[in-house]
Amino acid sequence: MKKIYFTFGLHNHQPVGNFEHVFHWACENAYLPFFEVLKEYPHIKLTLHYSGILLSWIKKNYPALLENIISMVNRGQVEIMTGGFYEPILPFLPDRDKIGQIEKLTKFIKENIGCQPKGMWLAERIWDQNLVKVLVKTGIEYVVVDDTHFKMAGLYDADLGGYYTTEQEGETLKVFPINKKLRYMIPFAMPDDILDYFKSRADRNGSLLVMADDGEKFGVWPETFKHVYQDKWLRNFFNMLEKNKKWLISTTFSQYLKSHKSKGRIYLPLASYEEMMKWSLLPSAQMELEDLEEKIKHLPDAEQWRRFIKGGLWWNFFTKYPESNNMHKKMLYVSNKVDKMKNIVEKRKDTTAKLHLEEAYDELWQGQCNCSYWHGVFGGLYLGHLRNAIYEHLIKSEKITDLYFYSTEKFWQEVERIDFNADGEEEILISNPVFNFYFDLNKGGSLFELDYKPKNVNIINTLKRTKETYHRRLLDNTDNQKEVSSHQPASIHNLVKEKEKGLKDYLVYDWYSRSSLLDHFLHPDTDLNGFKKCHYGEQGDFINQPYFSHVKKEKNKTILCLEREGNVWADDSSVPVCVKKIITFHQEGMLINYEIVNLGKKSICVWFAPEFNFSFSNPYDSLCHYYIPGITLENNLFSFSDITPETSRFGMRDKYHGLDINMIFNLPCSVWYFPIETVSLSEGGLEKGYQESVVLPNWKIKLKNNQPFKIEINKLIKTYEDSTVDAFN
Repeated sequence: MKKIYFTFGLHNHQPVGNFEHVFHWACENAYLPFFEVLKEYPHIKLTLHYSGILLSWIKKNYPALLENIISMVNRGQVEIMTGGFYEPILPFLPDRDKIGQIEKLTKFIKENIGCQPKGMWLAERIWDQNLVKVLVKTGIEYVVVDDTHFKMAGLYDADLGGYYTTEQEGETLKVFPINKKLRYMIPFAMPDDILDYFKSRADRNGSLLVMADDGEKFGVWPETFKHVYQDKWLRNFFNMLEKNKKWLISTTFSQYLKSHKSKGRIYLPLASYEEMMKWSLLPSAQMELEDLEEKIKHLPDAEQWRRFIKGGLWWNFFTKYPESNNMHKKMLYVSNKVDKMKNIVEKRKDTTAKLHLEEAYDELWQGQCNCSYWHGVFGGLYLGHLRNAIYEHLIKSEKITDLYFYSTEKFWQEVERIDFNADGEEEILISNPVFNFYFDLNKGGSLFELDYKPKNVNIINTLKRTKETYHRRLLDNTDNQKEVSSHQPASIHNLVKEKEKGLKDYLVYDWYSRSSLLDHFLHPDTDLNGFKKCHYGEQGDFINQPYFSHVKKEKNKTILCLEREGNVWADDSSVPVCVKKIITFHQEGMLINYEIVNLGKKSICVWFAPEFNFSFSNPYDSLCHYYIPGITLENNLFSFSDITPETSRFGMRDKYHGLDINMIFNLPCSVWYFPIETVSLSEGGLEKGYQESVVLPNWKIKLKNNQPFKIEINKLIKTYEDSTVDAFN
């Protein structure tokens, strides 16, 4: 009799920083109802993975669900897999953090569920052969990746009915392939069609097919709650499995390992699932890959040839999105600090210090949650609140380490020249007990990170507007809502729709990163709308060019001098101009002194505008707004665009971040302000998203030959607790 084994795996996860109501919604619409159905089918086996953040949240908020899991584990119906506690991409972590994250979740599972996990869920199935020794060291016996990995290694579907063994320096690990066809069919195809596929793969040896994917597919993805539960897809699927259990055998990974041998040794390439490798490519390359796939899919044996076509590596996201790279390098920077703190604590043998170290690690590991570091079909990097959470936890961790590095100093100052972002050039990092200021000398001497430590917030957690492959669907003038069967929903990989009208108007792309202290010289015809859409004339060559630097430390303050001799177009000729910005850092912010010198032979008129970007929490709430003392701004929300009358003071209040930012100018100026909004893809479709707000003070000035024109901007950052207080006083 032909037979087949089937392992059904679910990975459940919610990101660090996600809204509380989303946790509840996912639990009520996916995690709970799935178990309500499963408990009626005691012979159907399930392998479950919960990220640590979700599992600990369930313990606190839905203890009955945790009891259900424990009960099913005890009777052998459910197997639990471990992983990184906060669902990090393991290959991008130092080994010490890989091990720490896995051990933390394994310990939590043992203490709260009462079992020792043998298998591990690999976040986003991102495989690196160098993981083997680390995983074996943490007690892992097997991992689950996609069949894509195996096909890239040269195998065929017929070779994949089981598991293989891989090794590193003699340490061995079992590896199971996830069947891509089943991943797309479940829960979107009808059970009878899935049964036909099982029949086509059955054999006398009893091959194994694995479906392991996001648990959110069962109730949270668009239209799936009705389809899976109200229209009884899940019951019908389980009924189909029950009726055919004599030859269609439900099993867990560990149960299958006990009764079946490995199919042999294999070495898998550096890879992820097929979609992820496509998403990681730069837009032009991604479009070319999509076009190639479209061409070959009609060829005979198309699947046989497609296995040799792959996209990029996950690490390409650090090239595609510089903001992701900055977060990652911040994470590595803090991880190194925590490791140094560990050496100090181990020498002290102090109980309180050990507790501080545990807290520093936990905050660091929360800052490693993968979701904010990339973007595909989920919002990911485009969701500002998720990026905020990453920085919040990294800053908290760093603050704990500061207690041990500067424990005897009331006000300390640290200046570092390091290649922070791994681009081959040095950046300058200036820190004190209140702030971190990170400068990119090679890109306009710009300020790309500004951490306000009392509120654990990076004020310049910004994102530039980037061209995405899916934007062409908006520009093709076709109906972006693909036809969906009235009987069942489509996978989010196949469903694209506009969540609101007019998104084409927001397809604007920035040619520079949205950091701060960007020195513009504007064309005389520039207006607010043109500048907002990057349709304006840039007369100078200062925005993305290198600045020379000099740092001087004095008591209670640090002074950074940034200088560039560039050129400005004026009256149809290029005129040499020197821009010097002398920045004094203190406990309330920074004092910026600009000196602009015309090195040419005749006087010129220029329009100078230093750009500042701020990532506010809520652009639509009246508690988050611009203000000028004594002047009423009608369009004062961070979501508005406007031009102020000439002023010497300009303020910004963000109640939820707890910030009051004040800018005081020695020379009155007009201030332009507007939001940066992106068009991104989420599981629900294409949507507009707020990223940050641009604040652009600007002066039209006459530069005489070799006479410095001086502008002073005092930027004060305070904690905002009472909206009735005039922060300028």
